Amino acid sequence: MKIKEVLDRRGDLSTFVIHLTKDKGDISALNNLVSIFQNLTIEARSPMGIAKDMDDEFNPQFRSQRVVCFTETPLEHIYSFFAQLEEKRNCEFKPYGIGLTKIQARNLNVNPVWYIDKTPGTIWLHNPENQEPHAPLTELIVDAKKKGNFHSSAISKVTPYIEPMGTWGTHNREFWWEREWRHVGNFKFQPYSIAFGLCEEEQIEPFEKWVHSLYGKAYPKYPILHFIDPRWGLEEIIARLAGKTRNDITPFSP
Repeated sequence: MKIKEVLDRRGDLSTFVIHLTKDKGDISALNNLVSIFQNLTIEARSPMGIAKDMDDEFNPQFRSQRVVCFTETPLEHIYSFFAQLEEKRNCEFKPYGIGLTKIQARNLNVNPVWYIDKTPGTIWLHNPENQEPHAPLTELIVDAKKKGNFHSSAISKVTPYIEPMGTWGTHNREFWWEREWRHVGNFKFQPYSIAFGLCEEEQIEPFEKWVHSLYGKAYPKYPILHFIDPRWGLEEIIARLAGKTRNDITPFSP
C-alpha cells in the first residue's frame, strides 16, 4: 500500500485544523467569531512559546512571539477543549470557531508546535532557570538577548512554535494532547480558505445565512458555508458537512 492509503485510514489523524474562540473581557466568544468573519482576520493577541516573556505590550516592535492557535484534534474530539474539567485550564474555549484543511493552513504559514519536556532530569533542550546555560535552546535565546536584537534574531522566528511540557515545581503543563498548530502574527485569510464554521446547534442556520449574505456580493459564486456543532458525534458532523439538515441526520423517524 502507498503511505497515503495507510494514513487515510488513521482515525487519530485529522484532515483539518480548528481555531476556537473564547470570551475576552466584555466580548463573548460568539462575537469574537463574528468579528473574525467580518475582518477575515484572527488577531494574534497572546505571546506563546519558550520566549514569550520577551513580549512588550507597550512596544509593537517587540511582539514577535504573539501567535494564533489551532488544533489538529480529530473533529469528534473537539468537545474536549470546552468540556467542564476538574483541572484548571488557562484558556476557557467555547464551541465557536472555524476549520481549515491542513493543506490550506500550511499554505497560510500555520505550523505544528514542538513540545519539549521540562520535567526535572529532562531539561537538556531548554533550562531557563540555569544561570550558566548549557541547553542548546537556552543558549541561543541568551545569545540573542546579549546582542540586543532578540526580536530580529533567527531564534525568535522559531521560539513561538516551541512549548514546554511536563511537571516542575508547582507547574503541571501536559498540554501536548491539544496537538497545537500556530501562526505567528495576525492570521489573515480569504472566505474560500474556510472549510466550515463551528457554533452551537441552534445558531447554525442563522450563521450560515449571515455568512452567505456577508460574502455573497463580493464573491457571487461563494457557496453556503456549512457549520457544525463541535459537541456532535462524528456521524452527525459528516452528515452536516455533506449538506444534510437536522431532520435528515436524526436517528428517529419524523
